[in-house]
Amino acid sequence: METKRLMRSFVRIAMTAFLVLLAGNAFAIDNKTRVISPYWQVDSGSYTFIAVTHTSLSGMNSQIGIKVTAVDSSTDAEYGTAATFTINSGKTRRIFIVPTAHSTINPTSLTDSDVTFIRGTTGYSYGSIQVDPV
Repeated sequence: METKRLMRSFVRIAMTAFLVLLAGNAFAIDNKTRVISPYWQVDSGSYTFIAVTHTSLSGMNSQIGIKVTAVDSSTDAEYGTAATFTINSGKTRRIFIVPTAHSTINPTSLTDSDVTFIRGTTGYSYGSIQVDPV
């Protein structure tokens, strides 16, 4: 009886861990040179935030070039203009996907050098994020 209860608990924990890991993954495509993440969305009062970090592991380049594109699911076209930047080793770049008329998150309110904006239409939009090397 105790063994069955332990086995059921183990199976539940394993299934939960599997679902959590599956839900947050990005998917590599095109011979693993490009990555697509599952989801972003914006409307007049909301935005999406992502962070890109370049680890400072030995043997890695000191800089990497990245192009981040927000792909609108309703049109299969770019939402706004893709963000292209270089990130140094050990640094993090913050990327905000916002509508053009967002009142609190905009280039005037966030002027840090590590912030990049992808600004698109003012209406509700959603889609996936594509990351390409430059």
